[in-house]
Amino acid sequence: MDKILAAPVNFWRWLNSKDPRPGLNKDKIIRLLVKAFLFAMVINFIVVGLAALKVPYMNTFWGQTLVMLLVYIPFLRWFMIDMTPAPARGKAVANSKDGKKFKKTDKKRKFAGVKGKGPRLR
Repeated sequence: MDKILAAPVNFWRWLNSKDPRPGLNKDKIIRLLVKAFLFAMVINFIVVGLAALKVPYMNTFWGQTLVMLLVYIPFLRWFMIDMTPAPARGKAVANSKDGKKFKKTDKKRKFAGVKGKGPRLR
């Protein structure tokens, strides 16, 4: 029984995991195609279900477009998992000598050409 349930769980994990490699590669493109297909299937099921319930304007272009836009909003973050860049890793320079030197030169540059303190704002 575990093997039967493992395949869909592994597929769902693969679909929702972020690929650490930068740029477009084969895995990212396949994931995006699968996600787009699933999104289209969800939209079709919702539109057909609403049309079967005889919701007004569901058989029109604008009704279907409105449903698509309303469903797209929660799907947007799911689509963009692979396309967001990795967070920048900053160096911890606050405790080092270079960090103190950088702070000192940054403080000097703050009011370039002005001796003393900066202007007072009331």
